Amino acid sequence: MKHYQNSWSTGIVIRHVYSRVYGMFLEWGLAMKLASPEWQDAEGNEVPKENVMGHPVQFTLLYPDLILVMDETGNSGNHSDDKATRAYMVMCKTGGPPPTPSCATDDITWTSQGFTSLFGKAVLYVVIIRKARNWNSSSNTGLISKRIG
Repeated sequence: MKHYQNSWSTGIVIRHVYSRVYGMFLEWGLAMKLASPEWQDAEGNEVPKENVMGHPVQFTLLYPDLILVMDETGNSGNHSDDKATRAYMVMCKTGGPPPTPSCATDDITWTSQGFTSLFGKAVLYVVIIRKARNWNSSSNTGLISKRIG
């Protein structure tokens, strides 16, 4: 899918998407169209064109705390093939067994999604875990599980 990004992430497509999104904001009462476009700085203050941050602003968001944005990332927890470097020191009891470095050896992947309001306030964080076998929070997953409640 990533190899298609350069064909659909063009100025025309982005303007079309923003037009649709702001159309919905207007319809739902979350935004108001300005009488004429304004040049604004990073704080949203109207300024002369030479002091602008971006393009002319056409809308004012009335309830930015009710509009959420989301970013997503993911990773794999199986580190058995990483062959992590041993160029670090581990403290252990004198005369005891040598420390056993732990790493995740089970096939496990996760996606994490952070939801934030347009004010920049964190609202929700979601972690989706996919595992090849039945889930248990044993030491070979590299994850710590805590039951709440």
